[in-house]
Amino acid sequence: MNDSDLAKLLWDLANAITAFAIVQSLLFAYACARPDVGNVINRKAVKLALALMITAIGVGQCIVVWWSGARLCVVDAAHCGLHWEATSGRIFCIAGLLGFSIVILYARQILAGKPFDD
Repeated sequence: MNDSDLAKLLWDLANAITAFAIVQSLLFAYACARPDVGNVINRKAVKLALALMITAIGVGQCIVVWWSGARLCVVDAAHCGLHWEATSGRIFCIAGLLGFSIVILYARQILAGKPFDD
């Protein structure tokens, strides 16, 4: 595999992870908005566990995107600035969606002021 094929593979990997993070966040928001799911997860321990899981997944996605950007700079040093700009944008996107998912998770408490179920 030559350098240009490897660069394309790394670029596609970073795009796929970012796309997965977008779809994951939107599906999670949809699931939390459903009354049947929202009622089941309306406990402090469950929401904390979900928030920690979402955070761990988001951090993992950011690490893989950062790693692919770092590898792209090694493989295609001539375009390193472009790769870091794209990598930064992807990481900000994933981090923003992570924050969005956590806000959606606690939307009943933040927006509606409803207490947790015990």
